Amino acid sequence: ATILSAAHWKTVEQSFKLCEPILVLLRFADGDVPSTGKIHYYAHKVQQLERADLSVPSTGMRSVKTTWQDRWAFMDSPLHGAAYCLDPEFLGDDGLSFGNSCEACGTDLRRMIRKLLPADEAQKARMSYASFRAREGVFGDQDALDDADQMPAHQWWAVVYGGSYPELQRVAIMLLSQVSSPCSCERN
Repeated sequence: ATILSAAHWKTVEQSFKLCEPILVLLRFADGDVPSTGKIHYYAHKVQQLERADLSVPSTGMRSVKTTWQDRWAFMDSPLHGAAYCLDPEFLGDDGLSFGNSCEACGTDLRRMIRKLLPADEAQKARMSYASFRAREGVFGDQDALDDADQMPAHQWWAVVYGGSYPELQRVAIMLLSQVSSPCSCERN
């Protein structure tokens, strides 16, 4: 009986490991709550699947990888990288941990700052971002770090921690208060 086979259950387990990051990403991407900063993070979790030690046949893994790359090329936006940089939940992610993602996200953030703010405010926002990443001032407070995991990112910036950095706060709220998909509107 296949269902009693250890090999069958090993395959089921590997399938769950393969699908979990994809399903988590889809949950955030298709939700009706602001999650723009989370999309970039979970997309990279999906990309890490190709390096995972999964006993999935190489043809199956190639298929997953190709499908993912096509979907991400369609879905990716500078908005996701910029929002990821400003999401306080990932403030402790010192290297933005995804290889060249740190540089790409920084480029996305600078592009969004230039697009959303006048030049004089854009410079202040970039300087404030340096303080944010270095966890200086209120950004280094343990309460701020603890609240980053508990509060929606846009509220973290709007209500409690962004007030001392108004230019960066404006950008953060604009980026982090957006839902990632129009699906919730389509359902209504």
